[in-house]
Amino acid sequence: MTMTTTMNTTSTQADRTARTVRLTIVGEHGEGIILDARVDASLVERITVIAEQTPHSADADLPDDRPIDHIVRRAIRFIDCNYASRIDVGEVARRINVDRSHLSRRFHVCTGMTVKQYIDTLRIRQAERLLAGTTMSVTRVAQRCGYASADVLTRRFRAVRQITPAQYRTAMTRPAALRPETDPR
Repeated sequence: MTMTTTMNTTSTQADRTARTVRLTIVGEHGEGIILDARVDASLVERITVIAEQTPHSADADLPDDRPIDHIVRRAIRFIDCNYASRIDVGEVARRINVDRSHLSRRFHVCTGMTVKQYIDTLRIRQAERLLAGTTMSVTRVAQRCGYASADVLTRRFRAVRQITPAQYRTAMTRPAALRPETDPR
């Protein structure tokens, strides 16, 4: 199940503490419901954090020319729901009840990446969202993304983005005119 939010940031003069939040809850087969609600402005940040922690399936990031089989889909679903925990390839294989080597081979054939690379990609993307959209400490961001410590997050983040999480946050919180040019991904 996936949840997306759209927030209407306009408010009337008399009601500055409320915002309209649209929640779209989509099931496994594409069926869904949309809920609109007026919520207190203090809840908007909480809803945003929950929505950003709710995995958005990375299926869209997978190569279109490779068929994704049911074992790999189950693995992706498990990872999407559990990336914030300290999971590894062995845990994913145990949870979906397949041999670790078999999962690793099928995952790589279907996605072009290893299970560990997929987990890291998901965690780094979530870290980027939290760094750019919240004031959480890097240590807290690391915990929310399933890393053992801020040091581990910093090493992985630097390996992928060539800058530290703190540098990324600084760059993302500067006005757009002052941001350095970034390579579109």
